[in-house]
Amino acid sequence: MFFEGNPNGVKARGDLYELGYSPAARKNITNLNQRSIINEYAREIADTSNARKENFGKIGADSDLNSKDYESLRHNRIDNIDTAGHDGLDGVNRKEGDFYVVEGKYKGPASLNRLRVKPLHNFQD
Repeated sequence: MFFEGNPNGVKARGDLYELGYSPAARKNITNLNQRSIINEYAREIADTSNARKENFGKIGADSDLNSKDYESLRHNRIDNIDTAGHDGLDGVNRKEGDFYVVEGKYKGPASLNRLRVKPLHNFQD
């Protein structure tokens, strides 16, 4: 179980509650893993590898969107700081019938760009 012997997991669940995640989102294991990583690496991310910085940024963007009720449509969301890189989009999300594509870019040491979310055409109509 995620919480047994895992103080980061317990803190992550409390953080998700405080950040306003819905009850269902607070039970999602990927959301909990992502929040644990954010808590663990936030203070030291500037001194880690570029691969970890990239994953941290992707995790942060995904976690932020989920906290704002954007539904992640990716089946393989990043929930490990050491996940191997991938080609393609960082995220595809849906909210209130609109679709959003997320592609973050990393520029130099410990520099992250602000996330800009733009709706795509709603293909359901």
